[in-house]
Amino acid sequence: MNSPWPDISSHYEGQSHPSLLALDGLVKNMAASEYCEGLYAWTSMWDLLIAQQSTQDPYAGPHLRISPWIDGTLEFRYVDTPNKSAQWRRVVAGDKAWAQLIKFFEQLHWRIEYRSESDGGKQDS
Repeated sequence: MNSPWPDISSHYEGQSHPSLLALDGLVKNMAASEYCEGLYAWTSMWDLLIAQQSTQDPYAGPHLRISPWIDGTLEFRYVDTPNKSAQWRRVVAGDKAWAQLIKFFEQLHWRIEYRSESDGGKQDS
């Protein structure tokens, strides 16, 4: 169910609605960042979903859902419980999406671990 970041980017390319343009920019920033190697994503209609683990059943575990709204804003919702009122949620202007995503990663301690052969598999975070 996970898709490579370039495939996700092509899903949003060419769209003219402000919130979809913001999602396109967000995905392009992700694809060019260190986060693209350690996070997994997929789309559901126009929503972007991101998780820490690759999965065949994307709704089986916690994930971040980023939804475009008609007014040009984006809703960030961390789905870690079926109780919507207990889910972490933020709505931001499209031009604030990247900053909100990084803040989300920091708040929930989503870190990327790297392994290389030269360091004997030592993990960095």
